[in-house]
Amino acid sequence: MHWDAKWYTPNEKRALSNDDVPYSYKKPNYNANPNYHYPEVIGELYNYKYKKHIPRDVIDRILALPHEELREDLEALLYSAMALGGNINKWPQEKQMDEFYIQVCAAMQFLGAIGDPRSLPVLLEFYKQEHDFCDFFLGDFSYDITVTPVVQCFHEQYQVLEDYLKESGIYQLYKMDILQMLSEEIPLIVKDTAPIKRVLGNMLKFILENGEKWEYYNRAVVADTCSACANIHAEEFLPLIKEIYDRNLADKSFAGDYEDICKDMQDKFRTPAKSRIKNIYEYFSNAKTAIKAKADSAMKHFIFKVKLNNVTKPPVWRKISVPSTITFKKFSDAILQAMGWDGGHLWHFCKKSYEPPFIAVPNEDDMEEHIDANETLLCSYFTAVGQKMLYTYDFGDEWHHEIKLEEITDSDEEGCFVVEAKGKCPPEDCGGPWGYEHLKEVLANPKHEEYEDMLEWLGLESGDEWDANEADIEAGEPVGDEEMDWF
Repeated sequence: MHWDAKWYTPNEKRALSNDDVPYSYKKPNYNANPNYHYPEVIGELYNYKYKKHIPRDVIDRILALPHEELREDLEALLYSAMALGGNINKWPQEKQMDEFYIQVCAAMQFLGAIGDPRSLPVLLEFYKQEHDFCDFFLGDFSYDITVTPVVQCFHEQYQVLEDYLKESGIYQLYKMDILQMLSEEIPLIVKDTAPIKRVLGNMLKFILENGEKWEYYNRAVVADTCSACANIHAEEFLPLIKEIYDRNLADKSFAGDYEDICKDMQDKFRTPAKSRIKNIYEYFSNAKTAIKAKADSAMKHFIFKVKLNNVTKPPVWRKISVPSTITFKKFSDAILQAMGWDGGHLWHFCKKSYEPPFIAVPNEDDMEEHIDANETLLCSYFTAVGQKMLYTYDFGDEWHHEIKLEEITDSDEEGCFVVEAKGKCPPEDCGGPWGYEHLKEVLANPKHEEYEDMLEWLGLESGDEWDANEADIEAGEPVGDEEMDWF
C-alpha cells in the first residue's frame, strides 16, 4: 500500500477485499468427524482463552509428541471446521462456542510451530472459505498472526502460493495478506528473490490476460500486486504495471497511482529490514528448543549473576544457583530473597526494558501482555551460557536487574541458594537508583540537613552506619523458599 494513499480500517479493508468477487469456490468434501491420534490434545486446546496464554510447558509437551501424527490431527481439526460451511446461522450450537474458535486458531499456530511444508496447502485451503467463515475464525486476528503459520510452512513452495493467488471465486482478503507476505517477509528468509519476482510477474501477466474477469481478483488485489512489485524493487515489471493502470484495473486509492509505484520502486527503505512476525517466530522457536532443554536439564543447575543496574560505588549483585526446571515465578522469589527486596511491588521479566512479551504473574488488567510466570519454566528460555534477560522490580522506583546465565552445572540440589553476594540492597521506596545515590550522600555527611530524617526513615539510631558494601546475605544461604509477593 502506498504511504500517501488512504488507510483503511479493518472493516473497510475486509469489505474492499471482497468487492466484485462473488464466492463460487467448489470445495472438496471435508471430513467433519475425524478420528484423532491424540484426542486429549485436541480437547485440551479448548481450555485456553487465547493462544498466547497456553502455558509454555503445555506447548512444549504438545510439540514433544511425534510430529507426523500431531500434524495429521491438527490438519484434521481444520478440515472439520471447514466442513461446517460458511453459514454460521446453521452451525450446531456447540460449534458456535468461543472454545472451538480458539481451538482452531491454536491449531494453526501449532502447525506453524511444526513447520511441515505439507501443511501449507491446508492453511491456504482454510483461507479459501466463505467470507463469514473466515471472518468468524480469523477476523479478529492481525496479519502477523494469520500469516505466521504460512511463512513457517512455506519452504519455498512458490507454485503453491501462485496457484492460490490465481484461484477464482474466493475471499480476497487473504490474497492481499499473502502478497504482502511474499514481498515483505519471504525476502528476509530466502537467499534468492528471483522466484518471488517470477510469481509476481506471472500474476501481472495473469491480470492483464484476464482483464475485467473479476472472479479471479478485484482492484484491491491488483493494486496490492503492484505494491508487492515495488516492495522488491522489480523495476523490470514497470511496463506491465503501467498497462494495468492505463486499463484502470488497479484501485489507485489503495496503492497510489502509477507515478507513486515508480517512486516506491526507488525507495530503498521500502522493504522492511526486520520481520514483523519475528516475535512470534521466537515464541514458537523457544517452545521447540525447550523440549530438548528440558530433556537435557535433569539434575542440572543454572548459575546466574543478577546485577542491579545503575547502582555503583559499590555495585550490588548476587550469584545464585537454581534448578533449571523451576518456573519464572519461583525464580523471581529467589531473586527477591537473594537481593534483599521484601516483594511488595510488581515485577516482570523481559528481553528489553518495558518491551513485550513480559513474563509475570498476570492479572485481569494486563493479561494480554503477559506470559504466565507460574506456568513458564526457566529452561524454556535459557538454554546456553551467556544468555541474558532483564528483571524489573517496582515499576515506580524501577529497579532493573540484568540477569546473565554464567554456568550450567550437574547438581542433585533441589533448592536455590546463593553462590556469592556483593553490596547491600537499597532500601525499598527510596526513589530508585538516583534516590539511592542521594541517600548514600546524605548518610556520608552527618552535617547534612536531611541526615537525622534519613536515619529515622531507615530506622537507625544516631551514630549507626549504613554500610553499602555489606551484603545482607551470605554464600550458601537458601533462597526462593518463601512466597515473596504480598501485594
